[in-house]
Amino acid sequence: MRRYSETSIGVLRRIRAWILMRSFDSRSSDVYRAVHHFSDNAFFFADYSREFFEDVDNLLRKGKIKQVKRLLVYGNETEIRTPESHKIIRFHLTTIGYDCRVISSLAWENMLVQASLPTTLDLGIFGERRAYRAPRDKPDYVLGTWTGNRTEVRRLVRLFENSWQDGRRPEAEGFSKLSIDELFAS
Repeated sequence: MRRYSETSIGVLRRIRAWILMRSFDSRSSDVYRAVHHFSDNAFFFADYSREFFEDVDNLLRKGKIKQVKRLLVYGNETEIRTPESHKIIRFHLTTIGYDCRVISSLAWENMLVQASLPTTLDLGIFGERRAYRAPRDKPDYVLGTWTGNRTEVRRLVRLFENSWQDGRRPEAEGFSKLSIDELFAS
């Protein structure tokens, strides 16, 4: 699998991540909700993404984040069975504080249409305080916007939770625990 090289991480990316991570403060509502498309697995395993993933995990371990919920979107069943997708699912199902659901891209896009949002939306929701939205038109980087508008964030939380309910929990038979280092190992 091709991995995206990021020899220098832009200052703006670090500032954006810092602002978003400050959304969490040990409240019961401090759940990190993220949408990941299996078609973007190469981006998931990029250096920057690993750093961001580790930042979220550190906040979870410190109790600032109460849970990490990842909605995994697939175009076809084959995407679910790739080694990279399998590692993502395995990590989320065997690691305390993490959970995931899989949902078809058609179902996810229908949920977005019902919410009057673009079907290319990628999403991260930081508790009930902030959300990050990005169009999925660039496979090797994310260029999006964040919002702190509480009404908009609540709307996106409802969208995520409704999609979560429509998703299914992947099978976890025979899975053993996977560390972050093992998750991101080449």
